[in-house]
Amino acid sequence: MNEVLVNMIGDMAEVSVAANMAQARRQLELTRWSLVILDVALPDGSGLDLIPFLKNQGNLPTPVIIYSAEEVSSDIAANVEHALVKTQTSNDDLLNMIEAMVTKPGAVAQ
Repeated sequence: MNEVLVNMIGDMAEVSVAANMAQARRQLELTRWSLVILDVALPDGSGLDLIPFLKNQGNLPTPVIIYSAEEVSSDIAANVEHALVKTQTSNDDLLNMIEAMVTKPGAVAQ
């Protein structure tokens, strides 16, 4: 998640950024997040590999927004709340989606 977006989210939610799959997996194992924003292309793997884990967290699966440089297939998009392409989505549109999904101060992770 770029620094501009982290600053835009500001006080709306706690934000934690994972630079790679190892960090993302560690953060997801340690914390129950209100929302996860995934990038597909990470240096050590695909963020898409985290979707089954996020969707199989008991009775309350973690909502997911894919926010990536590349479009994902309709099969993948059907398993998340939103699948967005960075170049086709304004920061304001993304921020509005986050606000709608995080109804009270919570946590957002990438």
